[in-house]
Amino acid sequence: MNDASPPLDTLDRLVEHAAVSMLPGDELVLHPRSEESFAMLRRCDGPPELHVQRDGACVALHPSADSGIRGAAILGDRERLEAALAPRIGGIAESRVVAWRLRRRIVVRLEGEDGAIHWLKLLDPKNFDRAVRAFRRIRSAPPPVRLILPEHELPELEGFLLPHAQGSCLHESLRSGANVATDTLAAALRSLAAVETAPGLPTCGFAEARDAATRMLERAAAIDPSLLDLASRVRSLPAPSGPDRTAFVHGDLHDKQLFFRGETASFIDLEGMSTGDARFDAVNLAEHLRLRELQWTGSSGNADVRMLAACGLEPEDTDTRVFRAAVRARLCAVYTLRPRWRELAFRLHTEAFALVNQMQ
Repeated sequence: MNDASPPLDTLDRLVEHAAVSMLPGDELVLHPRSEESFAMLRRCDGPPELHVQRDGACVALHPSADSGIRGAAILGDRERLEAALAPRIGGIAESRVVAWRLRRRIVVRLEGEDGAIHWLKLLDPKNFDRAVRAFRRIRSAPPPVRLILPEHELPELEGFLLPHAQGSCLHESLRSGANVATDTLAAALRSLAAVETAPGLPTCGFAEARDAATRMLERAAAIDPSLLDLASRVRSLPAPSGPDRTAFVHGDLHDKQLFFRGETASFIDLEGMSTGDARFDAVNLAEHLRLRELQWTGSSGNADVRMLAACGLEPEDTDTRVFRAAVRARLCAVYTLRPRWRELAFRLHTEAFALVNQMQ
């Protein structure tokens, strides 16, 4: 493992501390770390809270206390927030933190006095520098794709102001039971892969997907030690044959990052963009479609199979299966760290183990 396993009693105390204020719809995410474990409470109607143990007591922290993100401090001071942003977008009627990843990222929804919606994204220094370089390499996006790129760069805060993505979020459309044609999704992904960039973007392919899955499994093994065996097997997955061509890759594409308005497909959260194997985006999105079916109905309706087929990928082809094995193993680890989804995590563990074994 990359980190020594933290004491489970610390995690248990953090869960108990966070549970006192949890409301229906809130989500608790565990973050086991050897140096300092914490639990992130994602609220459905309020800012996220970080629950951590300090001086023997469990406390809840606000995003403005994140010392790893330069711009975080303005979130606890309305005057500083206005002073930093009003010259760019005008007066701010409302601001709300909607996402927080400790020492990595804070996302704030802003509503201007004119009613316009903007998004403030604050990053750690490393990811901010990477994002700046990546955004500057975008040249053009073919229809029907619209990339949600920064309207203002904020180097003094190590962040960006971004416009609102118009249209319906795929996640919400799926949850409402709306019929989303897989051919429409596949067309959007083909255009995404064809985005033109200048040289210099990082690369992303199967090796990166496999490594990400392995790291997550090792971390989640603090909760379920049996995941160490799966991590070892994922680490030895054989690489698929190379793609026909290098393509633009989102790098973390799922149903909450894709919006449709008419014929236009808008993609958000592009800081991790790269060039590489476009099959990774297709499989990652397909696995999330299947994940939502499991979460909302308890069974798979084969949305992933239809999605892959629409993208021209044979679901049972060896190359496709090896991507699916890596992505499903990573999702298993992600949901192992979310206590409310223990049964789902167990199912994903069983399925990922079977997929990985078939590849070896």
